[in-house]
Amino acid sequence: MGANIRVHLVHDQPLTAAGLLRLLQDEPDIEPVLIETCGEQCGHHCMQPEPDVLLLELSANHHCGLDCIRQIIARHPEAKILILSKLSNGLIPSYALAAGAKGFITHQTPPEQLVFAIREVVKGGIYIEPRVAGKMKRTKNGEKADIIAVLSAREYQIFLLIVEGKNTAEIAKSLHISDKTVANHHTQIMHKLGVSNLVELTRLAIRHNIIKA
Repeated sequence: MGANIRVHLVHDQPLTAAGLLRLLQDEPDIEPVLIETCGEQCGHHCMQPEPDVLLLELSANHHCGLDCIRQIIARHPEAKILILSKLSNGLIPSYALAAGAKGFITHQTPPEQLVFAIREVVKGGIYIEPRVAGKMKRTKNGEKADIIAVLSAREYQIFLLIVEGKNTAEIAKSLHISDKTVANHHTQIMHKLGVSNLVELTRLAIRHNIIKA
């Protein structure tokens, strides 16, 4: 290939990040740069100077989340964002792509598939890990999926944190929002999903294979 592909890797787990960095450094056409976190300047710090591909770690409680994708796209409409995540439930990739991401892969992705995804995205394509694409299709076609699909991206993000056992204060701190905002979302989530308490909410998450019993 021609000029190097500049990849900004946003990841806050040092060991995993070091492995990814070394993997990408072995590719002659890829120039990776590690950015530990977007911090408060989400959508700005990680895009300076603007990379060819932004490889962004996405997790339920990490500051760099779905809102971060939207902010980046708002400031950099041509940004090519490739999501790396442990969250492979069918709705998470759908939300990420709807927010403006150009690809979605998981930590189970073989190294050569990661490199292929970067090259595909930089060419203007969209890459979804095949296993994830299969889950997305099953989620779209499944009747039970409609229950969770009524949630907005932010509600779904908070829903994940709630069923993982996080309390209101912890969720507010991790998402940089107020306790009151979390509480309001919590109430709306319960109403939309037709449940009345945390036990019912957790059981619903287990039924949908979002968390394990």
